[in-house]
Amino acid sequence: MRTARALAVVGLVSLGCGGASPKRGGAAGASGGASGAAGTNGVAGASGAAGMVGAAGAAGTPAAGPCALPVASAPAVPLADFEAGAIPTSDSAPKGFRGSDVARGTIVTPGANGTTKAARFSFAADDSLFYQSATRPMYLGGAATYNADLANALQFWIRIPAGSPLLAASGGLTFSVYTYHWKPGDPWVGTNAGGANLTDSQMHGYGPMRFDPAAADQWIRVVMSASAFDHSRGNYHFYAAQAVAEDKTFFGTLRQFQPVFLADRTGTPTVDFDEFSLVTLPPTASVCPASYAASVPAGGGDVVVPVAITNPTATARTYRAFVSSVIGLDRQTIEVATHDADDVSAVDNLQAAVSSDGGLGAARLFTDDGTGKPTGPDLLAAGAGIAIGAGASFHAVVVHHVTAAMLGPMQTVMNAGHSYNLRRDTLTTSMVVWDPLAARVGDAAVVFTGSNADASHPAPPGFPPFVDPPRGWHSTDVPPDQVGGYFVSVLRLTP
Repeated sequence: MRTARALAVVGLVSLGCGGASPKRGGAAGASGGASGAAGTNGVAGASGAAGMVGAAGAAGTPAAGPCALPVASAPAVPLADFEAGAIPTSDSAPKGFRGSDVARGTIVTPGANGTTKAARFSFAADDSLFYQSATRPMYLGGAATYNADLANALQFWIRIPAGSPLLAASGGLTFSVYTYHWKPGDPWVGTNAGGANLTDSQMHGYGPMRFDPAAADQWIRVVMSASAFDHSRGNYHFYAAQAVAEDKTFFGTLRQFQPVFLADRTGTPTVDFDEFSLVTLPPTASVCPASYAASVPAGGGDVVVPVAITNPTATARTYRAFVSSVIGLDRQTIEVATHDADDVSAVDNLQAAVSSDGGLGAARLFTDDGTGKPTGPDLLAAGAGIAIGAGASFHAVVVHHVTAAMLGPMQTVMNAGHSYNLRRDTLTTSMVVWDPLAARVGDAAVVFTGSNADASHPAPPGFPPFVDPPRGWHSTDVPPDQVGGYFVSVLRLTP
């Protein structure tokens, strides 16, 4: 049996936008309308009253600062188009489907979007397809070198026969795309032969959906930005999106994805696919910095991180935002246990042992008063939108209501014959900013089922009581095919 061990604590890191630094409050303010005490540089509790963004914020100010605007156009990365009359396989090509998937597929004609060929796969014997690089430490762009701007969306076409259980006018998910990501420099993603037995760097996303029955027997264009991936492995009641990959980009770290048939597979379920590719869509928003990480004392009060939300387009827009957080173990701790056990069950086992959970209210969004402090109403509760002119920026602060109750007791946890000294100590927050009036990119027949981050549930340790977001500001309102603005923070709490 391995002896108990303590795992390393992450140090202070500020990423993406040079000048932003956190400000600490005295006592954390309560959210949802109750005022809380605040120390120097602190913030009072979130106001539940509706209100408009201040005049200066509504107009926006000229974009400035060291963050580059996101890439709006880049060549697509073709993955599988079947035009050669064969299904590519990673068994004999640099990237493609598993050999067992190829054995369940046939070429059909014509294809989608004017192409001559497509592939039909049977899901009778297996609920999944796997598209991957031939070697695990390889990105889908074909290189082992991380490229942050490789793409910002996955695109493919799907045709579902009438009567398929994937078609549903209401209810929950019937289909999903799971993703696997490799963190640059992680040596544990690879083959068992080399001791690097992991499929991903504990960066695993889920993009749940169902399909409108009116689209039966028709080609449907599916476009999935980071916003479509509203679950991540081992994190509960948390809308992950870009946070699946933490401080790296979602598609820059992607090395494998898995279309999954989640409905009843009785009978002979088949699905047609065509034109898999990674694409770059013009973003509607960007956030600077895109990520922030730090070690902070659990009893130190609010952690305030200034951010700039920029409208990179030529059209004035009014944005909404969704912010959720999860308290639990850090990514590296879970990856250690997964590697030791060679089984992903380690993730749920360890997170359950420390009572990990997530939800809303641990982080809120306010207008920046010009000095990096919050002012005015809680923008997430006001429901008025954040108006930003073309090419302009809105300066805000993300206020993390860090509380002592979030930090769990040190404990020894056993899993798969290994012993770990650990505690619940990592608060991860994800923010998605989007324009509700922007046109859909993918087919409207693709219905994404949303996160459970905003489902009413008991508050996680140290979180405020659940407060339902305003109408139009729920996870189900986030467009899965829009590249919005993303911010991710990882706070490692210390005694």
